[in-house]
Amino acid sequence: MTLRNGDREYYYNALDRHFPGLRCEYQKRYGNSYEVNSPDNNRMMKLFHSTCEKYGILHTPEECFWYINEMPEAYSQFSLFDMLN
Repeated sequence: MTLRNGDREYYYNALDRHFPGLRCEYQKRYGNSYEVNSPDNNRMMKLFHSTCEKYGILHTPEECFWYINEMPEAYSQFSLFDMLN
């Protein structure tokens, strides 16, 4: 999970509303961190990577960005003005 300024305040308000007292625990543990990892992050990421590799799914940022850059356009962009004629 990532929390930017503005998002963090919204999240804190939701915690206060739905889970009174949890906000203080959250702030003690994570402070104003932008990125919040699960305490079990290492095990979950190993499982994620091994599952993706087993099934041939792109999963590293480098692979995903390479694919996006190399991906051919399947459809041409429509123009609003072409549609009105």
